[in-house]
Amino acid sequence: MVQQMTKVIKLQPEYVKGKYHDNYHQVPKLTLKGNWLADAGFQPHQTVHVTVENGKMIIIVKD
Repeated sequence: MVQQMTKVIKLQPEYVKGKYHDNYHQVPKLTLKGNWLADAGFQPHQTVHVTVENGKMIIIVKD
C-alpha cells in the first residue's frame, strides 16, 4: 500500500531579467528537496515530467 504524503511549502519570490527588456520582475519559485522525496520514490539524477492543471502540479518520474 502506498502512503500518501503531503507537504506545505511556501512559494518564494525570485527576480529575473525580462526576455525583451532589462527590467527585473518577480516570479514564483518552488524548491523541492529532502528525504521525503526519496521516500516517495524520487532519486537524484532522475528525469521527471511536471504537469500543471487546475491549480495542481503532478510530478511523475520519466522511465
